[in-house]
Amino acid sequence: MKKVILAVVIFAAVLSVVVLKCKCISISNSVTTSQGSVNNAYILESRRQNLFDYLRNRKDKSALSEIAEILSLDPDDTVALWAKGEILRRNYEFEKARVIFNKILAQQPDYAQAAISLSYIKYHERNYDEAIGLLTPLLKRKDLERENLALAYMLLGSINAVSYTHLTLPTN
Repeated sequence: MKKVILAVVIFAAVLSVVVLKCKCISISNSVTTSQGSVNNAYILESRRQNLFDYLRNRKDKSALSEIAEILSLDPDDTVALWAKGEILRRNYEFEKARVIFNKILAQQPDYAQAAISLSYIKYHERNYDEAIGLLTPLLKRKDLERENLALAYMLLGSINAVSYTHLTLPTN
């Protein structure tokens, strides 16, 4: 039981670090040669880097402020939306986080961070089959970053430890 709890704690810590390795989907979906678009793209990239720093250091209040700024420039910024969902997930606000992750995955089914974060929610709720269903396609991807692949395997290991040994996780 202690090993399972430790695995979950380690998973959460690693998931926070993966934000730093996250590839931004694009600096801007509509970068043009006009100066305004280039400046906007630079501002977005700079704000994303600030956001990653805040997330890594668990400065959620500052991260949420940065997310608001990013979304004011680009309401569909996938990185900012994912970060908002991740903060909600880390704070056990699963319903709000689930809405965000589902929105991201509906628009970008290959967005690994959203699939991993949503599978963590499913795992926490003991919906192991649904969590496995989100993680399994990631294992087949050749382009998946090493950190995300490690997270997927680690979460699958936690699911297997719980479901095959009939251990129960403590409830919050």
